[in-house]
Amino acid sequence: MPDIDVAMPDLPGHGENVERSLNTASALAVIGDAVGKATNPVVLAGHSLGGYLSALWAHRNPGRLSGSGGVRGRV
Repeated sequence: MPDIDVAMPDLPGHGENVERSLNTASALAVIGDAVGKATNPVVLAGHSLGGYLSALWAHRNPGRLSGSGGVRGRV
């Protein structure tokens, strides 16, 4: 099995980022920061809002991911 890193960043308004205001730009910035820190190829996956935002980030950043998918999200 190849080396993998798993990152589960909290979107603004959630978890450790509960004090940050949630909007599309702030959420995509959190995803971009997590992707930027990766040392291995990146596959984005998300559930519900996370699925939508993962798909949007992938659409706006072609060629940056190895793959993406939704986990029972409505995309």
